[in-house]
Amino acid sequence: MEGLTYTGLILVWALPILLAQWALGWRTLTLEWRPLVATVVMATAYLGCADVAAVRDGIWAADPAKTLGLSGGGFVFEDWLTLLATNTLIAQTVILALDNDLLERLAARLRRR
Repeated sequence: MEGLTYTGLILVWALPILLAQWALGWRTLTLEWRPLVATVVMATAYLGCADVAAVRDGIWAADPAKTLGLSGGGFVFEDWLTLLATNTLIAQTVILALDNDLLERLAARLRRR
């Protein structure tokens, strides 16, 4: 099970926030799925290529015993999963923060409490 260390930590860190964002703003995120997907894919691809170069150049490395072993040629699955999660969190946060209707609904709910 040690091979799941990095993947498990990434999921424990990112999934609760991602789920909360979808629970609160699913309408907005569904309506804005195209820019969300485009942003996440482009940012993850760009940063992922930089990560591959860094791993190849020995700038950093992941402990193979704590990964799933889906790596090679500088590609490390867990690095890409981290980038995907981070980029998704950022893109969703920006989309939700720009939705004035959602912000007003959330503020109204908080005032009622």
